[in-house]
Amino acid sequence: MSAFNVVRTSRTTAFVYLFSLLGLASTPVRAALGDPASTPSGATVRTLSGTMAQVISYTDANNTTIDEYVATSTGKAFAYRWNGPVQPDLDSILGRYAATWRDTASRAGEMRNARVTAAGVVVETGGHMRGYAGRAWLPSALPAGMSEGDLQ
Repeated sequence: MSAFNVVRTSRTTAFVYLFSLLGLASTPVRAALGDPASTPSGATVRTLSGTMAQVISYTDANNTTIDEYVATSTGKAFAYRWNGPVQPDLDSILGRYAATWRDTASRAGEMRNARVTAAGVVVETGGHMRGYAGRAWLPSALPAGMSEGDLQ
C-alpha cells in the first residue's frame, strides 16, 4: 500500500467518524428507512400529487428541516430529505442500512462525494458548516409513479 493510499484511507476513516459524531449531537428522526412512520407533534403532512405518498415535515431541535416520505400503502418511510445548520443523525435515518452505507462509502473513499449508492440505499449529502442538505432513499421502495427526482 502506497503512502498516498494510507493517507487517503486515514482521511476517509476520519470523515466516517466525523459524520458519526455530528449525528450524535442532533435529534434522532422519528422512523428509520423502511420502518413504520409516525407524525411528530407540530409536523405538517401533505400528500404528493399523482403519487401514493405523503411527506411529513418537521424541524428538529437543531433547526434542521426534515422531510420524511411515507408510502401511503404501507405506512413506511422510504425516503428522507434534510436542510439546515446541522446534519441529522444518519445512523437514525438509515437504520438497518447505516452500516452498509458507511462501509461502502469508506471502501470507495466517497465520504466527501455527494452520492453514495450502497446495497438497497442511496445517500446524497453536501453542504458546509451551518448549511447541510441531503437526502436518502430506498430505490426499491419508491411508490409506483414516483422517481428519485420527486424527492426535492
